[in-house]
Amino acid sequence: MKPLGLAAIVLLGFGVVFYSQAASPNYRSLFIYPAPFALLQLALAVLYFRFVRSLSRWVALACSAIALLGFSELGFRILS
Repeated sequence: MKPLGLAAIVLLGFGVVFYSQAASPNYRSLFIYPAPFALLQLALAVLYFRFVRSLSRWVALACSAIALLGFSELGFRILS
């Protein structure tokens, strides 16, 4: 269960970051599409961090932080 959870967190995180770096003339629609995936990835990382007591929980938390930063950068592009 632990490798599968970590793989899901990492893949979702990298997917959110990759999609958030896309260029588009309409950033609002680009922001709405990955929002559920970003929230799911964050929720999975929090649950993984809560229930797993090993070094891999820090990897999951770091991947979640990177995904959150990439997604928030997309939000800042919308505001400016």
